[in-house]
Amino acid sequence: MPLGLSFVNFINAAIWTAYSLIYQIDIYVLVCNDLGTLACASQIIVNVYYLLYTPTVNAIEPVNVDIDV
Repeated sequence: MPLGLSFVNFINAAIWTAYSLIYQIDIYVLVCNDLGTLACASQIIVNVYYLLYTPTVNAIEPVNVDIDV
């Protein structure tokens, strides 16, 4: 999943969690969106880790092989 979509899902789940805590404590909305917030946060962490520690394509140099016929 793209990083932007993960971030938007995280914000959505966080807003619903805040709503369930502020307006009325609804345990069903709270538990589901807490799990969604944790899942999105872990996915964002994995995506950022992957982006930071994956070597770029330009780091690999092509090998030139001369073949004499």
